[in-house]
Amino acid sequence: MGKKRASHTRPQAEPPYQRAAAELRQTASTDTPSLFSRSGSPELETTGRVIMTAVDNDPDAVKRIVRDLKNRAGISNTLTLTAGDESASASDDVEATVLSEFGIVIVDAAPDQIVAAESMVQGASAPAKEYCHVEREYYCYTASDIDELQPSTTGRTRDYWIGYKAGVSRAVDEILLDFNDKGISETTTPSLSDEGYIPLDTTADESMVAGQEFTWGLQATRVSISRLNGQGVKAAVLDTGIDLRHPDFQGRIAASRSFVQGLTVQDGNGHGTHCAGTLGGSSTAGTIRYGVAPAVELYIGKVLNNQGRGREGDVVQGIHWALGQGCRVISVSIQRRVIKCQVPVSIAYETAGANALRRGALVIAAAGNHSNRQSSQYVPVSAPANCPSIVGVGAISQRRRLANFTNRAFCKGGDVDFVAPGVDIYSSDVTPNGYRSRNGTSMATPHVSGIAALIVQQEPGVSGQEIYNQLRANALGAVGGSTRDFGHGLARALV
Repeated sequence: MGKKRASHTRPQAEPPYQRAAAELRQTASTDTPSLFSRSGSPELETTGRVIMTAVDNDPDAVKRIVRDLKNRAGISNTLTLTAGDESASASDDVEATVLSEFGIVIVDAAPDQIVAAESMVQGASAPAKEYCHVEREYYCYTASDIDELQPSTTGRTRDYWIGYKAGVSRAVDEILLDFNDKGISETTTPSLSDEGYIPLDTTADESMVAGQEFTWGLQATRVSISRLNGQGVKAAVLDTGIDLRHPDFQGRIAASRSFVQGLTVQDGNGHGTHCAGTLGGSSTAGTIRYGVAPAVELYIGKVLNNQGRGREGDVVQGIHWALGQGCRVISVSIQRRVIKCQVPVSIAYETAGANALRRGALVIAAAGNHSNRQSSQYVPVSAPANCPSIVGVGAISQRRRLANFTNRAFCKGGDVDFVAPGVDIYSSDVTPNGYRSRNGTSMATPHVSGIAALIVQQEPGVSGQEIYNQLRANALGAVGGSTRDFGHGLARALV
């Protein structure tokens, strides 16, 4: 299921992750950092755990993995989870967690046992090489940067200025685009002026519809004029949790679970609450609507701690849980930096994304914020968005140009599939007044996830591939830009 631009296709039920596994096996011994030390980047720190994935998701292979872990590494305390299982949880003495539907085993044992587990696939005659892949687990992080705005001293509300800014920005865009048509580029951001832009969409040009104000992101994506609201659709947000006390989420959370040991699902960071708000916030406590699908059923998985850091295996386990809950959309505003294309994807992430597609669901993830485009510094799409079976989302500003930080598609399979609003995004948060603006591909991702939920609402029987195809069909393509940056274009809601 590659993301091949020529055929305009995307995740299909049988992605070629076996080929990726083979490539990873060939380079794992020479092209990865030391297991128990930091690499050059603070965002490339291994956790000390390994993730083992059965080839072809073969149940017999999973049994062999568990057996070999016991015989070769002395790992016998194993916990097996079925998708959606909330009754069992890992304890400190669990050495291996089996995600049965994925054929994945997360190994959390002593260092010498981890080395023994890795040795199962090392060397030409390694016993497990033919039926499993072993990869080192990395820490992952939120994909946003807070952009706090100072309180207004003019007597006007913040919502008023958001609407006012939207109107002024549209007028300025029209003038700038007219200059561009005449061959005159902008002088304030010369490094971005040649990267293309999303054209104005006059069908969604109102900041207020039927007395309801909308954020600029909901206007740009046509949510403001869509008749859909996500009713009856299950959508998961895997992040730092959610503020259970926030008035906009009372009675809205269908289920929640923390995958971070020692922490409840309560959000102590705000990032998860912000992303959940953009996807499905109900705006009951304010006048401005900021949620794409305010009637969606929210499933909240806490996979990052309150500092915004987590383990990739916990993210995979969160996807496993969400699918078991029947979620059709899984939003993952998480990034782990990718620095080399020789090892393009995590087999565990790809397996999770492919399983979601087979179950009629779609995993949507942030493309990452590691680039500095104004300095011509471009970084590949981050993990897990770089997986062929997972949708990657880049960010644009209110001027409909690429955000300075948004990553670019370099590696095979690691595409930007869509872009969405990701600068100065107003949503729910854990601030004293309950709201805040943030920047990041994290903020762009739940826009696309919410729009995917609207597609499922309209056609409940749609497959995961068909959700993707409809996102592509409704996207607004860029003018003068590259698919490496814009993908299929700006994701837009059905109207």
